[in-house]
Amino acid sequence: MPPASDNKLSLGGGRLLLVLAFVGGLTSLGLEIAASRLLAPFFGTSTYIWGALIGLILLYLTVGYYVGGWAADKWPRADYLYRVTAVASALVILIPLVSRPILLFSQKALDTFAAGAFVGALVAVILIFAPAVILLGTVSPWVIRLRVDAVSGAGRAAGAVYAISTAGSILGAFLPAFWWIPSYGTRATIYGLGVVMLAISAIGLARANYRRTAALALVCALPLLGALLPYGPIKPPSDGRSIFESDSEYGYIQVVEKGSEHDLILNEGQAIHSVYDPRKLLTEGPWDYFTLAPLVGYRNWRGQKPQHVLIIGLAGGTAARQLTAAYGPVQIDGVEIDPRIIDVGRHYFAMTEPNLNPVAADGRYYLTQARTDYDLIVVDAYRRSFFSQGGCKVATARAGNVIGGGDWAQDRLVPDAMRAFIAGAAVRIRNPRRVYDLYPHEVSGGMGQRAMIAMMVIADPDLLIADEPTSALD
Repeated sequence: MPPASDNKLSLGGGRLLLVLAFVGGLTSLGLEIAASRLLAPFFGTSTYIWGALIGLILLYLTVGYYVGGWAADKWPRADYLYRVTAVASALVILIPLVSRPILLFSQKALDTFAAGAFVGALVAVILIFAPAVILLGTVSPWVIRLRVDAVSGAGRAAGAVYAISTAGSILGAFLPAFWWIPSYGTRATIYGLGVVMLAISAIGLARANYRRTAALALVCALPLLGALLPYGPIKPPSDGRSIFESDSEYGYIQVVEKGSEHDLILNEGQAIHSVYDPRKLLTEGPWDYFTLAPLVGYRNWRGQKPQHVLIIGLAGGTAARQLTAAYGPVQIDGVEIDPRIIDVGRHYFAMTEPNLNPVAADGRYYLTQARTDYDLIVVDAYRRSFFSQGGCKVATARAGNVIGGGDWAQDRLVPDAMRAFIAGAAVRIRNPRRVYDLYPHEVSGGMGQRAMIAMMVIADPDLLIADEPTSALD
């Protein structure tokens, strides 16, 4: 087998081959970051999903390295490598077109399994990314083979290729995560990665005097036409219609319109994080319960209003709006980790209260650095159940049903109390004799509430905030 430098098709392409190795590393890591954002609206961003994604991408690269080494020895020609990378670029460009139907299928077909999200993510990553990433994995060993003139220089050639490829991978991790995806979106980022790889491949084929360079480049660029097609939302909502969606530094954001109501959906959409309906004040959801905090927070409550409120997990500002409606323009500091969600709150959830001070920060950091005394702290962030940094530990527990039940049926006590409180009227108990005769476990979650609060007490918090505690604290 002649050395690479003896092959006319590889002459003059030494530097371009290094550029190809750099772009190959950038594209493979960029795809991994983009893959996490494609999966997030359907399967979330848990450690299990990240583990499945990283493990499979590494598996595909391993297969690509082996295949690339074998192919490089069999066909030590630069034009063959450029043809392979041109096909790889076409597969990359094709990902935004095929991802949504595959992700929807994986989610719906496997949601009945106990580990449906994990299995669905595995299937989706296998179907969407395997072909492109395997071909990208062939680049480094093939470039090494083409750049080796003699055994004495093999180590230096291999080291240079892997160093340059890794440098590309470093940029592939940082640029999409901190610039491209937040600024241009996941689809545009994937298209850009594919186009750059295709451009390098076309230049390499032209320099190698490949006669069908233009035709191959044109065919590989055909999937770009998919960018002109109406794509619709990244994830169609199960109810209502999507009126806004965006990728931010922290996740997928979607606003769903249901009649006159706006709902804020994040990532896989397992919960509604904010709700706004200009036609009614009460949300008939957990945000209304925050207005009852002073009733249980003050030992002798006689209508005192909170003076300074901290909300950790502001989202679209629903809790701030309810507190303002109940107590007037009290000073509220709302902490939200994602600044884009704050913008969404202003545009779609009427988060324009003059007494609200939105702060884009991590709630844990803000709480430990706070220099203000708050008489009401609302914790509406679910990533962790308690904060342990600093001197004050705050534990939160969602204990279960409220007195008389946690829903908003017409004959429930809490909805009656909420409506009366906001209206400034006396609370009317519809069936006082029945309520009087009930045992505690019949009007609340009882043992389930006690167990949940006990779990939070184990952390030895200085402050315990119990959402819907009722008789669990007796």
